Amino acid sequence: MQEIPNLPQLQPAISRNSLWLTLGIPPLMTFLLNMVIGLFSKRFGDPSLSLLLPPVMLFVVIGFTLHFHNLVSKRYHRWLLVGLDLGYFFGQIMLCLALWIGSCSLFFTTLNLH
Repeated sequence: MQEIPNLPQLQPAISRNSLWLTLGIPPLMTFLLNMVIGLFSKRFGDPSLSLLLPPVMLFVVIGFTLHFHNLVSKRYHRWLLVGLDLGYFFGQIMLCLALWIGSCSLFFTTLNLH
């Protein structure tokens, strides 16, 4: 009798919708919140509220990092998972800070120091 060879098991799939939402919500949230703060600061004249956005977004990114970890831990393990988590965390931090600085220059008037 012939023995059936062992076939490799398929890796569990990662939901693309959840992954794209996890990747896209923090940058979109940074941009939209700064836009709302910018529009209200033109009316009320206090743009200093935008300085609270980076600490708030830090906690949002930490929360989404936990969600990202739960998504990719089905497929990746050990050091690769640690690398993916760190890459996601630092990548989101850099992206959100860049969007924050860019949206500040878009939505807030420049100071005239002359």
